[in-house]
Amino acid sequence: INFMLTRLTPDRCGTEGENTTEECLETGKELLRRFTYILDVKCLDEGLEALAGELGFSLPYLNKDSGKTQVSARERIGDDELYEFILRRNQRDFELYEWSKGLSLVNCS
Repeated sequence: INFMLTRLTPDRCGTEGENTTEECLETGKELLRRFTYILDVKCLDEGLEALAGELGFSLPYLNKDSGKTQVSARERIGDDELYEFILRRNQRDFELYEWSKGLSLVNCS
């Protein structure tokens, strides 16, 4: 299941896993284009700070762990076959995420 596409599309497309269509992906993109703000979870604290600034709010102290080393998804899963299966089954969600990073309020690169 492509979790985000099943949540973002009116017909809940994305349940087809690796057979999810390009049309389904485009439907998800159409919805995201209408959003005023998009935040990338990869740098959520920075995105929240930028959003607060845009809206004229001040945020309480955010407990950032900037020294934290990110472990790759492959390492967290610990099984190459399972990792590749997950990639195939969720390919359209990954494509949507990569595309949406270009709309994010903060560039996490």
